[in-house]
Amino acid sequence: MKKIKLFPKIFILTFSILSILTLFIHLIVYTVFPKIYIKDIKDNVTIKADDLSKSLNNKDIELIKDTLEIYSQNSQVKAYIQDVETFDFSVPGDVILDPESNSHSVVIEKRSIVAKDGKEYDIQFISATDVKKDAKDLSLQFLPYSIFFSFFFSTVTAYIYSKMIVSPILDIKDVTNRMMNIDRQAELKVNSNDEIGDLKNQINILYQRLLAVIDDLDEKNKAMLELEKKKVEFLRATSHELKTPLASLNVILENMRYNIGKYKDRDKYLDESLQIVDKLSKMIIEIISLSSLHELEEIDSHSPIKTSVEEVVSEYEILQKEKAINLQVNINDKMSTMSPFALKKVLTNLYGNAIKYTFEKGSIKIYSENIEDRAYLVVENTGSTMTRKEIEDSFNLFYSNDNDKGNGLGLFIVKNILEKYNKNYEFTSTDDGMKFQFEI
Repeated sequence: MKKIKLFPKIFILTFSILSILTLFIHLIVYTVFPKIYIKDIKDNVTIKADDLSKSLNNKDIELIKDTLEIYSQNSQVKAYIQDVETFDFSVPGDVILDPESNSHSVVIEKRSIVAKDGKEYDIQFISATDVKKDAKDLSLQFLPYSIFFSFFFSTVTAYIYSKMIVSPILDIKDVTNRMMNIDRQAELKVNSNDEIGDLKNQINILYQRLLAVIDDLDEKNKAMLELEKKKVEFLRATSHELKTPLASLNVILENMRYNIGKYKDRDKYLDESLQIVDKLSKMIIEIISLSSLHELEEIDSHSPIKTSVEEVVSEYEILQKEKAINLQVNINDKMSTMSPFALKKVLTNLYGNAIKYTFEKGSIKIYSENIEDRAYLVVENTGSTMTRKEIEDSFNLFYSNDNDKGNGLGLFIVKNILEKYNKNYEFTSTDDGMKFQFEI
């Protein structure tokens, strides 16, 4: 079965309703018209009888007869002088009646007048008509035109009404097709404040939200792809960095096993082996913690700066006292928008590096300050300084220099955490050491 589209469906439905209504109205007119027509004839006969009887009062009887005869010949209403003695109310012969018709109606009115001779006469007014025939003749004079104009009006009305209903729907269909193809310029024009206007406005809002979700998903997808790319690069670098100490450890142990050359001094090279194992252990721990960095963005919490600093300082208290480092902490009760895990990870790496590279009896300062209406935490230590090139390279994965005994992951981890939280940071040299500051 062929599917009918909305416009012809509404047009046919509206046209059918208006057409049925038109036919029903004309049927009522055709049915009621004879009754109204008879009443109109009766009222007409009554008026003519009153007017004519008044005009014939006190007139000569012969003039009355001549007048009634002329009036009867020129009018559908026949007038006769009634025979008072016989009271004959029969219809005269010149009143035309169809004996086979069931729709003939006879209207009789009687009026009394006084002639000039003082004698009273009764005048009988008679009107005979075939109601159906006359009604049909009159109907045929105007009903065809009425029906024609009614159907014409129904057609125009149905077309305009269908157009008004279907046009917004077709507009919505066309624009939503563009929206399905992710046309960012697609937008429904709202020209009314009715339900259709509200619907268009809701579709526009829904589409804008959909575009926002698509953009957000696209950004997250790009971030995921970038993360996967970094993971691959990280695994490649990790495998390379782990191979070197493992190969060294394997060489040392093999030579110690067979007492080859200098490796006969097992105590010395056993100590070196333990140092390599310790370095590998620290590197693996850092690698494991680094693998969870992509989850930090999903943690939305606030951390007390002072509490986190105190915890990190207490963990490194033995190393600090061993090197007789003078520690100064001056922090306000500020809150960081970073998660406790992320903040502690940053502080651990920065404070650990500060202790590592601070000379004995040197000093470390940890304090907060405001720079351009933004709160920063500063970790400053005395010790050797770095060139600009060394500072830039220190943020790379597994960076190390000749004097560096670390694993090259500390500042790389710090950079990744701060960038994930969109925090500003700066690592610079001072007159007597290094200074790292980051936005909290």
